[in-house]
Amino acid sequence: MGSIFDALYSALGWLMEIIYSVVKNYGVSIIIFTLLTKAILFPLNLNQQKSAAGMQKVKPLLDEAQKKYANNKEKLSEETMKIYKENGINPAGGCLPLLIQLPFIWALYRIIQQPYTYILHWNADKFAQYGIKFANKNEMRQEIQFVAAKIKEGVLTNPLNFKFLGMDLSETPDIHKFGPLWAIPVLAAALTFAQSKLMFIGLSKEELELRKTKKNKPENTRPPRPGEKDPSNTEAMTNNMIYFMPLMTLWFTFILPAGIGLYWITGSAVQILLTYVSNKYIVPKMKTNTKGGKSDDIEAVRTKLREKRKDS
Repeated sequence: MGSIFDALYSALGWLMEIIYSVVKNYGVSIIIFTLLTKAILFPLNLNQQKSAAGMQKVKPLLDEAQKKYANNKEKLSEETMKIYKENGINPAGGCLPLLIQLPFIWALYRIIQQPYTYILHWNADKFAQYGIKFANKNEMRQEIQFVAAKIKEGVLTNPLNFKFLGMDLSETPDIHKFGPLWAIPVLAAALTFAQSKLMFIGLSKEELELRKTKKNKPENTRPPRPGEKDPSNTEAMTNNMIYFMPLMTLWFTFILPAGIGLYWITGSAVQILLTYVSNKYIVPKMKTNTKGGKSDDIEAVRTKLREKRKDS
């Protein structure tokens, strides 16, 4: 596993090195680096979006099966897999792309955290020339801070250009002292929040109205049957995540060098754009019925289910 990650670090480090050699600016390099890696991972993101759209398409069918076979786990599992098969959906399709991306995401952070190692190819001997020795891997990932301390001591002149829009991206925002670097974590958190909210735009109008109806008419609600999920709990968890993720982003971008925050901002901005395009063009298309190519959106599916229940 180590050799796989080392190869990934080397490949992405080479890409970052090439970009920096052209633009000669760490901040601009991070932005271009993020755009290129997002482009490389775009097919995986697209598959993930398609899988999510497909799952949304069959959600009414899954809900119906959940109610019908709430007391029969075996039959529920059988019916669920049947629904997936008939609609050409892989239930693991949304998770697999994410799992594949995790090593890339980990490597991206490593490259941005250690620019002297991956852009300038400094090794232990080179760091030692300036009196820098790392006691463990955690200290190695903080090389920016170690080098910054030596620069302040006058031991060396910074060989990398960390200046970006009047900010020094090698520095870490000080949560106790307001300054220009505060713009990094605040913007990162705001974009994370926007990204989370945008995920719900793909819901159909009928689905949104259904949620509003449930909120406004508590008398129509009932306790969940055995084996049935409580929709209010699911919605509460979703709402909590919408606010938890921005807060987590805010915290991490306050304790890490500003360069990581810039990467986070760029990545979120790109993801917002991709999600918007997906919700506008891919999700509606995936809601169509694959059999015969007829429009078969969530509202139509729900109508068919209601008619089926009336006849039975």
